[in-house]
Amino acid sequence: MIRLYDYWRSSASYRVRIALHLKGIDFESVQVDIAPGSDEQMGEVYRTMNPQMRVPSIEIDGHVFGQSMAIIEWIEETFSGPSLLPTDATDRLEARAFADTIACDIHPLNNLSALKELRTRFGADGDAIKAWYHEWIERGFD
Repeated sequence: MIRLYDYWRSSASYRVRIALHLKGIDFESVQVDIAPGSDEQMGEVYRTMNPQMRVPSIEIDGHVFGQSMAIIEWIEETFSGPSLLPTDATDRLEARAFADTIACDIHPLNNLSALKELRTRFGADGDAIKAWYHEWIERGFD
């Protein structure tokens, strides 16, 4: 059985859940509350399993792995069912580049831990955080 440690609002967790569902894979979802104030990902139990203290992570045969894009690649390589990628090599390149833009360029700058740093270390208020968030989304999608 596959165990997915995730959070319902995490876009990285959404990516993995979508891939699992598209392939028709049964899995157990274990919620890790990463909301500010809860911060379960920072707790000793989760940190011991996933030293990166991020969601999602996936447990397979007693081993825990992180990083949504790596998990999705493993799903694609391991399970039959509808392909998650186009059949044409150039189309696959384009799909991967688009996914990496979100996963590598947009999401890390707008995740909860980055926004918390902007607030606590640099004193950014709500308007500044919103401007930051929009700037990096627009740059990514441009």
